[in-house]
Amino acid sequence: MTAYRFNPNLLKKKSAEKYNLIKYLVHDGQEYTSSKNCGDTGVSKKFQKEIDRDDGLTNTDKDRVLKACRQPFYQTLLGHMPVSFFDSCVNYEATQIWAKQNGSRYPDLMPQALFDPKLRVSTLKFTKLRSELATALQPELTDWILDSVQTFAYQLRSDMNNAEYCDVWAQLNRKVYPDIDRDNKWRYNGIFVSHDYSPKAGAARGICLDLAAGFVPTSKSTLSTVKSWIKETGHISTQGPLKERGISRETLLKYITDRTNVTVR
Repeated sequence: MTAYRFNPNLLKKKSAEKYNLIKYLVHDGQEYTSSKNCGDTGVSKKFQKEIDRDDGLTNTDKDRVLKACRQPFYQTLLGHMPVSFFDSCVNYEATQIWAKQNGSRYPDLMPQALFDPKLRVSTLKFTKLRSELATALQPELTDWILDSVQTFAYQLRSDMNNAEYCDVWAQLNRKVYPDIDRDNKWRYNGIFVSHDYSPKAGAARGICLDLAAGFVPTSKSTLSTVKSWIKETGHISTQGPLKERGISRETLLKYITDRTNVTVR
């Protein structure tokens, strides 16, 4: 480390491998071989600018990321997982593809400098891709939930209170998330990867209760937004028997969009 900082040319001559190890894993590509180098930005920032401008991912690449991250997205609503769980998946999967595609341009760059296969985290952010995939998965998850609940529709009665009604939704834990890519390497190599392939009963019940009670958007919870939402959905203030509980595809989609539209930082 001392040689890299104060006698870099000697270290580079003696051991290029050690030099590159320190260069990328410790200093993010920053070099000190000349006074000019000291003003350079790290490789992560350079790569990030390229990605923000054009990530170069094809539709096939994006579909691969979507399939790998579909379960994490579903789990942000139905598995008590934070939205960052999905964000990390998108960034990690996309970084691996991007690094492979650009390997020839940066032959001395080590993959470990861009992502950690154990923690499944990446130093690069694919904000546009994340937004695009979330937009595609939001209506898909909406329809999957409604179709799955329909399986238990025969148990729903108009004389139920909200708690009883939503206990039926809890049975979603019997379902299995769609299109689970069990062969994906990311799933088995990451320390924090969840092996739960079905929704959590409590999460499904919570979504139902939120909708039945008239949920308030959190992403843009200004006074005008709240008033508009309450007026639009008809806020339900009692737990009495209800034939119509305000749960529709439109309200569920808005709920899912609100809970998953978090900007990647």
